[in-house]
Amino acid sequence: MPTRASLVLLRESKLYCTNFELETLFDLVGWIFSVAGHIPEDATTANYYYPLVILYCQWCRTLCNNKGKEPQMVQITWFLQEGTKRVCIGSNMDRPKSARKEIARTTRFNMLSRDGLVLGYERHLPYTGDGGQLIGHCAETFPMLFIKSLGNKVTLADARGIAVKPFQALDAGMPNKLDVPDTQTLRRDLLEDPCDNCEVVLPRLGNINPDHFSVDHFNA
Repeated sequence: MPTRASLVLLRESKLYCTNFELETLFDLVGWIFSVAGHIPEDATTANYYYPLVILYCQWCRTLCNNKGKEPQMVQITWFLQEGTKRVCIGSNMDRPKSARKEIARTTRFNMLSRDGLVLGYERHLPYTGDGGQLIGHCAETFPMLFIKSLGNKVTLADARGIAVKPFQALDAGMPNKLDVPDTQTLRRDLLEDPCDNCEVVLPRLGNINPDHFSVDHFNA
């Protein structure tokens, strides 16, 4: 088991992989969940993708040892890379301390800008109508950067994803947290549509359908 000191070091350090950076401990855990192991050929939302993202939520809660500091939103994207099933899991930036959060968000924004997914004037422009989070905070950021790093190897039209609310999904009242939400009411309680920022950025990846990331199109 890692010591508390080693976890602090990981959390405060930048970790590099391929051509983008892992900014937080949650990014590191998401990266491990994304690249470790083999995705079964018969993987579905119910038997693999949703349980996997719930395990990620639980790991984030366990590692931060403080429910108040875990991510408020996580996101899983699954896609084909040259015919091979892949996943990528990320979280939003809501919980780190404000200064650290803004450093990480700015780095994420710079990577999005480098990859042509955002424009310079959008650095401090939230598309959310209530003046909410800025581009780079979103849980979808890490999966988008991962897909972009793979170039034309990804079948974008087949990419799917969903955002999950960890506080609700891990609630003690949930009888089996790994069970995929199978009613519209439960989906609305546990899942989330892409925010307005992501509605703008996602299509810039290319031939990708933002509807494939919505609660209404979530296929249990």
